[in-house]
This record gives sequence, structure tokens and C-alpha cells, in this order.
Amino acid sequence: TSSTSSTSSTSSSTSTSSTSSTSSTLTTTSTTSTSSTLYSPCTGDAIESETMIGTAYTPEGFRATSSAHTSVTATGEGSVSNWITTRSGVDSLFTTGSDFDGTKYTVPEDGYYFVALHERFDSIASTSIRGFIKLDGVTDYNNGLLSIAGNVNANYETLSTAGVLKLTAGTEVQSAFYSATDSSFSIQSECGFNVFRVPVTEGVMAYKKVTQPVVNRLSEYTTAMCYGNTSSASFLLGGTFSRGEYTAQEAGVYILSANQAIDNSDGTFTSMLIDINRNDDPRSGFRSIAHDTFSANGFSLHVSGVAQLDAGDTVRARVEADDLDYNIMPGSSFSAVRINTTSAFNAVISSSTSVTSAGWTSVTDFQVSGADGLFALGTDFNAASGLYTAPVDGYYLASANVRLTGTAGTYFRANLISSGDNSDQASTIQNGMMVIRGSSPLSDELHLTSNGVFYAQ
Repeated sequence: TSSTSSTSSTSSSTSTSSTSSTSSTLTTTSTTSTSSTLYSPCTGDAIESETMIGTAYTPEGFRATSSAHTSVTATGEGSVSNWITTRSGVDSLFTTGSDFDGTKYTVPEDGYYFVALHERFDSIASTSIRGFIKLDGVTDYNNGLLSIAGNVNANYETLSTAGVLKLTAGTEVQSAFYSATDSSFSIQSECGFNVFRVPVTEGVMAYKKVTQPVVNRLSEYTTAMCYGNTSSASFLLGGTFSRGEYTAQEAGVYILSANQAIDNSDGTFTSMLIDINRNDDPRSGFRSIAHDTFSANGFSLHVSGVAQLDAGDTVRARVEADDLDYNIMPGSSFSAVRINTTSAFNAVISSSTSVTSAGWTSVTDFQVSGADGLFALGTDFNAASGLYTAPVDGYYLASANVRLTGTAGTYFRANLISSGDNSDQASTIQNGMMVIRGSSPLSDELHLTSNGVFYAQ
């Protein structure tokens, strides 16, 4: 189990760091990448050098939850149009302006935006379902923010995806879903949708455009990833990116996200890890695992959080399975971006926790050292209690990756909650951060990932 959290800004209009006392604000201004020429790994063509887009940083965006269930009565693609940014008892929802109309978000300024989506499907039986992000109304699974599940027959199923995109002013960002064969199911009111501008100082967002077969290998690093194409929101800004691996240009706190779409995996398990410095160490907190995937018609693995990296450290996504013949599919993506902050942490639990009763259980007893990427910047995180206390009013990126074993109940939830929200669980599960999975008779293990930006005082 891992939990990660990072501050995005303070309440000061131009600040990009969270501080524990009054201090000077930090601003991000337009700069040019240190690279003079970049080459597209997809075509081999030279592309224009990246230039940081956007003006001095200001916090912009929203976090929303759906106001009611959406009944779906047809196969194919649909969208949630009842997003809300205020709800009684849920103070951590927010919007910074009038750019979100309840269906789509219109980007107010050029910049780099953290985008997260949690869509809950209920009573779904389909050969394939998808949750994904659309840009300017275009269905493009190659923009990297896609989650899929195949041969689904579940009462409860949340599809989640997240990452950082380069977006220009006027771009419309919208959530969408798809069902291949089921024409009668519901999208529950416990969904979440989040777009927030983050103060990126370097990094990459890359996606797969072609299928990567994995043959006679138990593990494989995701390679042949694309960036810099004018039709996508991908980018390379500072640092280096080669064969799916990013090398940090400067030390700092990095937001790391990976979404891997897998097909034709017939093993008992498939896992994905954001690998730091090629250590292949799941204790960094960036691992997602799926069990008994032999019956799946394609599925996604997703993980997101923050890590502290030194200059020259490397990060990349790695997939492992006990199947010697499967595919890493187009739509897979990876992003790693450095942000300015003075309060953040990445922690994993010290040992497995036995849960002996139904209901909610708080995850406690964390450690912030012992593996690359683990850290605590500032004194705002209490590792024993698992509580992070906001040092100032502002916007905070939070992530949790929870691995459950021995699961035999009808369903399991994971949630990130704020003390500013109502303690009533009926309200809290509708904060846009809750994810749920129904248990499978084929597996006694589940992985749940939640992430998004909170407004906190």
C-alpha cells in the first residue's frame, strides 16, 4: 500500500510552492528547453525544440463529482454531463473560475495540466468498457488518458486514469465512456473528474502509438513512446527521454503517472511498476497489479503519485507478467514532471495490515525512506497516523495506491478524504476521489488507485 501527496500552490495568486510560514512567492515564467533539436521517436523526424508554454503561473482548474446516476441505454460512446463542483458536506471540491460548465472544461491559459478521471460503472456486462479523456470533442485513445477493462461482468467497476498534459488556451477537456456490448447499465454518482494547472519546470508526457509485442520475456520496459506530435498533448521539456526512460535534469519533486493498456495476457497476474533508477523495487509505492487476467479482453494498469528525484535519476514504466506472450497496446502513456514545492511526501506502509472487520479502515504506519523516491519534504506528514496537514490554504495533489489481498467480500472501496469534508460516509464517498471494485470469484486480490487535487485550508 502506498500513499502520496504533493502541494500544488498556496492561496497567493502567483505562488507555485506551499510554505509553512510567510515567505516569498515563486513564479514560473516562459523559458526555453536546454535541447536544441529533438527527434520524434515515432517518425525519426526532427521536431521543433520545446519551449515552456504559458505565462507566470496561477492556479486554475476544478475538481468535480457527478450529481446523480446516469442511466445508459445504448452501446457505444457516452459522456457524463452532470458534474458539480460544490456539494453539501464536501468542501474539498472546487473551481477557480467559470471555465467549467458541468460537462467540459475550456482551458483558460496555455500550460501543463494534471488531468484525472474516475468513472464508476454499475451492473455492467460487456466484452469491453473504457473510460477516457476527450480533447476538443475528438475520441483519440492515443492521447494517453485511457482506461479499459475487458470481458467485464460486475456490479461495481471503477476505471481510473491520470497524467499531465500540455494544453493550449481554448482546448476543451471532457470525460467519456464506452461500452462494446452492454446497452443497459449506469454510471454512478461516485465518479470524479479533475483538471488543474500545475507549475511544471521540466518533464515529459509520452504515449504509445503502436503495439509492442512481448514475447519470451517475463518483464518488459515500455519503449517506442511518442512525444512532440502537434496533434497530441504530449511534450518533452528539459531532461532527456529515450526508449521510454526519462532522465531528470534537476533534483526536485516529480509527479509520476503511468497508464498501461495490456492485451492477450493469459497469465495469473500482470503488474506495472514505475521503475526508479532501474531498481525494480515495488517499495517505491508505484506498482499496480491485476490477477487472473486470462479471461480479460484487454485491461489497463494505472498508478500515480509523487517522488523525489536527484539530477540524473531515471524513471520508466515496466510491465511484468507470468505470461510469455502478450501486448502493450497503443493508448499506454507515461508522464514525469518536476514542480516547485516545499511540502510533499511519498510513503509506503511499513508492513501488511490485517483487516478483521467490514467497513472503513484508515491506513496507518507509513515509512518515508528505504527505497528510491520515498521522502518527506517538510514536517506536515505524520507517518504513524497517515495524516497530512496542509500548512497553508491552497491546492494539493494527493494520490493513494492500495493493494488488497484475501478479498472475499462483495465489494471494496478506497478513498482519499479531507478533514474539511463531512465525516458522514454517505457524503464522503461522493467527493470525486472514491474508487470501487467488486470482488472476483477468480481472484482474492485487488488494486485500487485514487488521485486528484484538493482545495484545503
